[in-house]
Amino acid sequence: MSVRLSGSTPRTPLSRWQHDAQLTRRPISAALRDADGERHQLARNATRIGRGPDNDIILSDGKVSRQHAVITNKGTTFVITDLASANGVRVQGKRIHTGVELRGGDRIGIRDRSFIFEIQPSSSG
Repeated sequence: MSVRLSGSTPRTPLSRWQHDAQLTRRPISAALRDADGERHQLARNATRIGRGPDNDIILSDGKVSRQHAVITNKGTTFVITDLASANGVRVQGKRIHTGVELRGGDRIGIRDRSFIFEIQPSSSG
């Protein structure tokens, strides 16, 4: 389920790759880029984020929940969901409470960590 953030300004138009993927149902791939420029490829159907060692992206911050958030690959879109974390997840500066569909360039905040969501056409598509 995707939800528009309440009280937010209208979202930017879909990127060319998202638009093409939605028209042709072509798979897309994505990554999170952190403030240091490190790219975390979202290669699985579900990428888990948190401080626990069993996460795909591990954030070493005591205020990050063990299982903080998950980004789910829906094939032509990606959805981020807060896993009932104590300190929340922000997309474009707004705290989310349900799954939110991500768009290229979206800023994701988990505690003091910031990420930019990047998409590209899948090389297998």
